[in-house]
Amino acid sequence: ERAREVMRIAPPKEARPGHAESYNPPGEYLMTREEEDAWRAADPSTRESPFLPVKYGALRQIPAYKPLVNERFERMLDLYLATRIKKSKLRMDPEDLIPKLPKPKDLRPFPDALTTSWRVPHGFARTIDVHPTGRWLLSGNNAGEVTMWEVPLGRPVYTWKFGDESDDGSEPVTCVKWCPLPDVAFFAATVGRTLYVVTAARFLGQIDVLRKTEALMEKSLEGKPSKTKGIAWTEFQTKSDSENASVDRIEISHNRAVRQIAFHRRGDYIGVVTKDGTGSAVVLHRLSMRQSQVPFSKKSATGVQDIAFHPLRPFFFIATQQHVRVYNLANQELVKKLSSGVKLISRMTVHPSGDHVLVSSLDKRLVWFDLDLSSKPYKTIRNHTLAIRAVAFHPQLPLFADGSDDASAHVFHATVYDDMLKNALIVPVKTLDGYHKPDMSLGVVDLCWHPVYPWLFTAGS
Repeated sequence: ERAREVMRIAPPKEARPGHAESYNPPGEYLMTREEEDAWRAADPSTRESPFLPVKYGALRQIPAYKPLVNERFERMLDLYLATRIKKSKLRMDPEDLIPKLPKPKDLRPFPDALTTSWRVPHGFARTIDVHPTGRWLLSGNNAGEVTMWEVPLGRPVYTWKFGDESDDGSEPVTCVKWCPLPDVAFFAATVGRTLYVVTAARFLGQIDVLRKTEALMEKSLEGKPSKTKGIAWTEFQTKSDSENASVDRIEISHNRAVRQIAFHRRGDYIGVVTKDGTGSAVVLHRLSMRQSQVPFSKKSATGVQDIAFHPLRPFFFIATQQHVRVYNLANQELVKKLSSGVKLISRMTVHPSGDHVLVSSLDKRLVWFDLDLSSKPYKTIRNHTLAIRAVAFHPQLPLFADGSDDASAHVFHATVYDDMLKNALIVPVKTLDGYHKPDMSLGVVDLCWHPVYPWLFTAGS
């Protein structure tokens, strides 16, 4: 009996009568003859009022209410058939719904101030890359020049001039990359339709690096150049101090303008994105064998924006305008297709673990993919007011950064857990702005991380 009283839920109360239900209602609540005829002719379910207001001179003149029994019966049916559930009201502070993020001061180290600034000779730097040792930095400008800088001293070491000069000047350097092997020193640069592979070891002053680089470049003379349509290989030999022939530069010409390049972790393969008004293609070059191949069909290579090799597995990432395709080069099959949900992808970077992908877009969004979780974005970040041009993970530290046309670079701390049940924790820690001035609607166009220290290099106007 006690339990029955505790669990009893009171029925909802009936609505209180209004002025129209009074035995002596005001005149404005009474119906005219036409309104009474329309009320009687209408269906009971469509009537505005379930009764006709009537005015009586005294309370004793009120007759018996005829539909009283029917109304009480319907009321009992409603109480019997309508299930009543007791709901406990949850009282919660809205601030408790916001996830508790660690404070940026507890996530150090990360870049928080400008330390060194270098000015390129002509125009502005369009692309940069740092050597795996962290000592040498490459920058490419609008005049077709690639300059090597010594990071500790901040001095230019040497400048290479590429491309043929015309009336309007040389074509710009669209991309420059160091070979990822730390014990060699050669880089790849793209100008117009040509990919240049150039040795820089003789400027470093390290004999062992020079010998390993020359040995690696000379391997290209052993193989026969491929006869891929629209691709031509050319080697330039110079005389060293020992009067032995060594390959100083390799030029690989294409039938389209070269936009992006990516090195394989072993340094022998280079992926190239060629693109112009007629279409785009992805070409893979093998330096040691002088071989070139186009492994993807025209449909798969339509609108390619960026490419990347997986850091551990034989996977290859192709970022088109709205999707990212993951291919297994060993099995020659498509592994996964990621849908970004953005209008136009600008750049892509792969986490050092290979399980996460970051994509930047020209519609001011940054998209994080967890390859083990879903083909949909795990998180979409909107933190810039203009297009995002560059994004990069740090090789060792849990950091990543993006650069935008609003002349700012945002630094994030990203903790990736080994536990599959935990999602990555992304915390914005610093906004670096005021160092670049927008020029021709361009701000920060490229960035890269020091391989060891929390140093961020940015390129722009």
